[in-house]
Amino acid sequence: MVEEKELGKYILKRFVVTLIILGIVQTAVNVLFNFVVSPMMLNWLELDMLGKELGAKDVLVLLFLFIVRLISPKNSFVVADFLEGIIRNIIGNNATIQSVFERVSEVAGTKGIWYVFSVLVCFMLVVSVWIFPYIVAAKTFSKAISKRVDRLEQERKNRDLDVVKQRNLLLSDVAHDIKTPITTILGFSQALKENEIEEEKKQEYLDAIYEKSMKTSELVSLLFEYVKLDSEGFVLRKTTEDIYEVLRGCIARSYTDFEDKSMELVLDIPEDVCYMQVDRIQLERAFQNILTNAWKHNPEGTKLWVCVQQDESYMHIHIYDNGVRIETETAKHLFDPFVQGDKSRTGKRGSGLGLSITRKIIEMHGGKIRLVQYNNHKDYTKEFEIFLLNN
Repeated sequence: MVEEKELGKYILKRFVVTLIILGIVQTAVNVLFNFVVSPMMLNWLELDMLGKELGAKDVLVLLFLFIVRLISPKNSFVVADFLEGIIRNIIGNNATIQSVFERVSEVAGTKGIWYVFSVLVCFMLVVSVWIFPYIVAAKTFSKAISKRVDRLEQERKNRDLDVVKQRNLLLSDVAHDIKTPITTILGFSQALKENEIEEEKKQEYLDAIYEKSMKTSELVSLLFEYVKLDSEGFVLRKTTEDIYEVLRGCIARSYTDFEDKSMELVLDIPEDVCYMQVDRIQLERAFQNILTNAWKHNPEGTKLWVCVQQDESYMHIHIYDNGVRIETETAKHLFDPFVQGDKSRTGKRGSGLGLSITRKIIEMHGGKIRLVQYNNHKDYTKEFEIFLLNN
C-alpha cells in the first residue's frame, strides 16, 4: 500500500513536470516556426502571400490541402474543393489564410512532380516538428515510470529477501534454543527413569527439567502469539477498559520479579479513571512484554519509573530506567520482527519477538511506541514511550 501511494505521487509529479517542460518546448518550437521556418517554407513554395502571419498548424493544413490539389487530376479539384470548403468553415474569415487559399489554387495547376515531392517533404517536416516534442515527452515519461517501478520492485524483493534471511536466522536460533532445553530434559528424564541419579540430587534434576520446560513453553508461546497477530483475519476484541487499572494490574503481576532483583519501582499514574476501547488481553501482553524486558535485561538495583500523561489526542505512557543502554545499531531495529536485541545487551539468547509483538499490538490500537536513549540524563539512561490514541 505504501509503495502504491509512493508510485502514485511520483507519477503525478512526473506528469506535471513533463507537461511544464512540454509546454515550454512547444512554445519555443512555435515561435521558431512562426518567425523563421514558416516564412522560409512558404517563400520556397511560392505561397508567401502574408505568410509570416501563419502558424505551424495553419501551414500544416495548407500543405495538406496543397498536396491534395497537386495530386488531383488536372482541372478536376472536386476533392480539394470539398476539403477547402470544410477548412474555410472551420477557420472562419481569416483574411491571411483566405489569401493563401487563392494562391494555392493558382499555383497548384502549374507545377510538376518535383514540386509535388518538395511539398511532401515540407509537409512531413512540419508534421515531425509539430509532434516530435510529444513523442519525446511520452517516451521520457514512460521510461522514467518504468525505472521507478523497477526500482520499487527491486526494493520490495530486497526487503523480502532480508525478511526471509532474518526469519531463517530466527528459526535457526529458536530451534537451537528449543533443542538445548529439550536435550537437557531428555537426558535428565532418562537418568531419573533408569534410577541413575543419587537420591539427594533428584530434586536438583527435577528443578532443571521444570526450568527448561518453562523456557521451551515460553518460546513456543511467543512464536504462536506473533504468528496469530500477523495472520490475516485476526481482529482485536475491544471492550471499554480503564487504562490506568490495566497498567496497574500489569505492574502488580511483575512486582515480585522487580523485588527479587532489588529494583526500585516508582509509579506516577493518576488516581482517577480513563476509559478507552481496547483489547485488554492484548494490551496487557504489550505492557507486560516491556516490563519483562526491563527486569530481565537490567542489573540488580536498577530504578524504574512508570509515568502516565494525557493530552487531547494521545495518552502518553513513559517507562524509564537507569539500567543498561542499548547499542545504537541494535536500537534502530529493536522493534522489528526477528531482531534479537538482547544478544547485544546481555549476551543471552532471546527470541527477538517480544518487542515486535508489543509494537504490533500498540499499532493495532492506533498507537505508536518508540525507544528514547539519554546520553547525559542525571536519572535515566533510556525510555520506552507509548502513545495511545484517545477514543
